[in-house]
Amino acid sequence: MKKGVYIIAIILILTASFASSSYVCSDGNNLSTSREEIDLWKSNNLNGVYAGLTRGIETPVIKQMEARLLLDSKSFTLTDDSLIEGELVDLTKYNVSLVNSTSSFADIKINSETKKINVGEMETIGGYKVFLAKSDGDYPGTASVKVMVGKSELNLPNSNATVITFNGKKFVLQLFSASPESAIIDVSKCINESAEITFVADAPAPVQPVANTTNTSVSNQTVNASDAGLNSSVNDSNVDSSQNATGTNGTTQKAVRLEDSTTRTVKVAVYITLGLFAIIGIFLFAKYMKNKRLREMPIQANI
Repeated sequence: MKKGVYIIAIILILTASFASSSYVCSDGNNLSTSREEIDLWKSNNLNGVYAGLTRGIETPVIKQMEARLLLDSKSFTLTDDSLIEGELVDLTKYNVSLVNSTSSFADIKINSETKKINVGEMETIGGYKVFLAKSDGDYPGTASVKVMVGKSELNLPNSNATVITFNGKKFVLQLFSASPESAIIDVSKCINESAEITFVADAPAPVQPVANTTNTSVSNQTVNASDAGLNSSVNDSNVDSSQNATGTNGTTQKAVRLEDSTTRTVKVAVYITLGLFAIIGIFLFAKYMKNKRLREMPIQANI
């Protein structure tokens, strides 16, 4: 079982190392990014995205985190059946009230629809997503019930960025960290509201264009192709010294391509080396723990 966990961790580390992509604005500008912190069961304005954190998950052994968000949400504390008014970013209004509750569930009413929700769960009531964070006491009686009401859920892992549309605008959300108490999220957007967010994957460097040369006359070019290969013969006449410029340019292109290839090779070698160090470290740690358990085992006397 432990070996399987180690293998999964190594695969995730190497996968994260090779994955590389980015987002840009269609007008050619970079995204404007703001790092925002949000506490559990609270709703904040995250650089233009109104969201609440219903749960933060952290798995240190495989370096995975997740934030569960409720978009366009507000938090309410209900104590009785009095109506509390909420409002979405598009100015749509709704009413929230408590019908009854215990320490493990609550009946929540949104506008004209009522539904039972268990603590820590989410239900759709009256077209809205409702999350029951906690329920203290009983109603009728003395109660304090915390709920979050919003329009949609979003599970945000730290493995990749997520593009969302909120209030007619696009945003890129990247989870920076998460814990059971809070989450830190990088929220990016285009400053120009009319610009679109575009995904850009890593691609090989473009080949440098060949400079134009003058006073060069090339004639009688013949290209003979066969199934075995491609044979080219070029008969040149009236070519002056400017032809040397073309040759030099071709050499420059080859040097650029060679440099790009070398850079990619070095990157791959670095990633592989880091992966090997990680494997060796995990192996040594497992061996150390095994020897430690053997030393701590009581020595039984021979009878």
